[in-house]
Amino acid sequence: MKTLIETLNYQPVNLPSDELTSPEPSISSFFKDHPLHVTRALIAQFYECWINQNEDNLEGTDLSLIEMMKFVNDLNRLINLSYIIGHNYNALPSNVKDAREIVAMNKMVN
Repeated sequence: MKTLIETLNYQPVNLPSDELTSPEPSISSFFKDHPLHVTRALIAQFYECWINQNEDNLEGTDLSLIEMMKFVNDLNRLINLSYIIGHNYNALPSNVKDAREIVAMNKMVN
């Protein structure tokens, strides 16, 4: 866990310590605010705008259309996997969720 936190701290992220040890509640909350079908549609819309904005400027750059498409596909896969994590978390009984959060908090302290 210490290595994970050091790696994340190196990156430009602003995650509170409780999300580092137990990201499931935040993932679940994300999909309550942004349903999966809406998230997928937004990613498709971002990609379309990205292509339309940059189609004349892509030649001679390091970022090709194939790389852009791969990124969008990988992002969609990440969203799908995150949805599964959030869904599985929601399916847990509340006493199990509470116990997991207590364990996570104890790990942060130790």
